[in-house]
Amino acid sequence: MEKKMVVFVGLMFFVFSMFSSCVSRPRYSDYMGLPKEAAMDEIHSDKTKNTVKLVCNWVLWGWTTAWISSVVDTFVYIGSVGEFKKIETRILSTEASQSASPVAPANQVAPASPVNQVSRTQGATGGIEGAVNRACETLIYELPKKATVAVLSVSSRDRNAASFVMDEIEFQLVDSKEFQMVDRKTLDSVRSEQDFQMSGDVSDASAVSIGSMLGANVVITGTISGSGDTQRLIIKALDVKTAKILTMAREQF
Repeated sequence: MEKKMVVFVGLMFFVFSMFSSCVSRPRYSDYMGLPKEAAMDEIHSDKTKNTVKLVCNWVLWGWTTAWISSVVDTFVYIGSVGEFKKIETRILSTEASQSASPVAPANQVAPASPVNQVSRTQGATGGIEGAVNRACETLIYELPKKATVAVLSVSSRDRNAASFVMDEIEFQLVDSKEFQMVDRKTLDSVRSEQDFQMSGDVSDASAVSIGSMLGANVVITGTISGSGDTQRLIIKALDVKTAKILTMAREQF
């Protein structure tokens, strides 16, 4: 009886070890919003932690029957090295593009822009346009490639702002050539049938249900809150099959 119990415990431990990994995989959103130096320091720290975890795993379990756990961690570690490099490249390229933006001299007054036009003096990094661009970076990087995506709604008191955000997200996802987008006519038809407003609030359950009707794998919703210079854009991507949040982006403008 005792022998059977030992074998059972050993087997359970072996199975647990097979599906466990102490090495973490990085996500670009973990470093968004940090200054370049701080983000690079954080990445270096996380890479060091992963290396220490992998070494400890092999020292503790590599010589036992749970060696498969060490093998799993090794593969995860190899994958994380490539992901860290991609994140570093994106951070450096974003910093370079921001530095390349023209800055007016301190004693020069910029010409006034039309009231109804998005201010281009802010470039791709300022205002609602910059917030959408940064949010789309997260979506493009973290959403499953080749997924069928539906941009459902953005809740806002300003219908024009909601429409702008939705159009821009859809454009950038299409431009990335990484996803299949739900046809706008199909989306409008379902909206009409469900009495669903693109600028109104929508629950996660409703979003997932509508996404299923559309044949989408991923649905995207968002909100614009605040006023004046303290507004916030939140974009959320949901897995239609599991109703789980795949990723979120939160940007101030």
